[in-house]
Amino acid sequence: MMTVLHLPALAGESLVDDAVERTVQVQGQPGCSIVGVDNILMKNGISDRDVECMASGPPGSSQYDVTFATKDKCI
Repeated sequence: MMTVLHLPALAGESLVDDAVERTVQVQGQPGCSIVGVDNILMKNGISDRDVECMASGPPGSSQYDVTFATKDKCI
């Protein structure tokens, strides 16, 4: 079971620079889901331990943010 939170966007002092440097934005095709992004990560050798957080963008945007535990996984 997945917990989903709907929170306002962070800005200014609320942003953690280190986390921003470890975050990759993924733009999917229309109709994609965060499960699809997770499947792509797993197929490319990224485990759940490598990902700190995943979040979806505005509804209908097919945009997802993936924050990795370390910077080297962003490559």
